[in-house]
Amino acid sequence: MGRPKSSETEESIQTVKEKILSDRRLIIREIASDVGLAFGTVRSILTEDLGMGRVSAKFIPKLRTDEQSDSRVQVYTDLLEAYRKDPNFIRIIITGDESRVYGYDPETNVQSSQWK
Repeated sequence: MGRPKSSETEESIQTVKEKILSDRRLIIREIASDVGLAFGTVRSILTEDLGMGRVSAKFIPKLRTDEQSDSRVQVYTDLLEAYRKDPNFIRIIITGDESRVYGYDPETNVQSSQWK
């Protein structure tokens, strides 16, 4: 059996909940510092009282902007129009072999994880 949980009051649980809901990417150390509670207390509140856990996404999909979507539609429309004018148009398209391009994301998995 351990010591009684004197720091885990309804008020402290509510304060931690509000803090984490305002920014789910906060780490326990930051919350503990802001709220004025011990690291272990905040961890216990998040995991036991609020039932939360850290989730890390390997790939986060990026949504296209309206401008990018409009640009793609315009390019495809131009290609379709060129094909309708000259069916042999497809034969003059030059393609390259597939290559993989890796993007650089300065965030680590820990930095990009969220509380759920």
